[in-house]
Amino acid sequence: MSINRREFLALMGIGTSALFLQSCGIDTIDEGSSNDSTPSDNLSSQTLFENPSEAVINRNGNIVETDIVVQSKNVKINGYDVDMLTYNGNYPAPVIRVKSGDIVRVNFTNNIPSNIGTNVLGKDMSVTNLHTHGWHVSPTGNADNVMLEINSGETFNYEYDLSKQWGGMMGFYHPHKHGTVAEQFWRGLSGGGLIVEDEVTTLNDFEEKVMVLSDISIANGKPTEWTRMDYMRKLGDIVMVNGQVNPVLEIRPGQVQRWRIVNASVWRFYRLSLENHKIYLVGTDSNLLD
Repeated sequence: MSINRREFLALMGIGTSALFLQSCGIDTIDEGSSNDSTPSDNLSSQTLFENPSEAVINRNGNIVETDIVVQSKNVKINGYDVDMLTYNGNYPAPVIRVKSGDIVRVNFTNNIPSNIGTNVLGKDMSVTNLHTHGWHVSPTGNADNVMLEINSGETFNYEYDLSKQWGGMMGFYHPHKHGTVAEQFWRGLSGGGLIVEDEVTTLNDFEEKVMVLSDISIANGKPTEWTRMDYMRKLGDIVMVNGQVNPVLEIRPGQVQRWRIVNASVWRFYRLSLENHKIYLVGTDSNLLD
């Protein structure tokens, strides 16, 4: 079964999904991606697949609280040291797991250096905010308000009421400051999974993998510079799963795994397929399918 991202979007809406993978006797999978740009130069890596880190959650009944700090940090990508923008120092961003009905409080701090400069549109790259892509929450006030501007050195307390959010979905968080969104994405602020746990127990026994698909190009220890032409099309020459190039994913013969997938690339579409395996779509960015 081969599904490209356009077909995914017809089913999902935003580029996240939940899949079941049925192994047919193969006990490891070399997790590469079909793409239409220059491949990265270090594809012989045999790094074992790792799920993204998870944000620390403090829970008191249905009130959950977590800290998200935007900061510049040097991270390893394909063996290179790269100066990236990160959430909590992680690339990709940590996953936030909550439940339907929760009140989620995010203590957000913008530590992007104030001297980072402006982009080709004259926008200050140190200003950012937070968008909970996929959550069914208010777009006003201190909730999913993309018109907010959090300046360098400032903190802001976001609060999201998930009383109308069904369980079983996965979205992701990223900045949504108009004029800088794509560039901050490109520099690392993307891919933080927002998982609202299932309200049923049917899938609890399956091993879960979270996959954040992204791409990047690197020059002089940084993501390549953004130009006006990049607003039309921006493809990286390094393709990653959870910040790893060509990781090996282990699966036992006959095992079924649950995969949660986010396309966190600026532009790239992915055609996802695995030879001799069956893949079943079980959920979308909205909720689990019937």
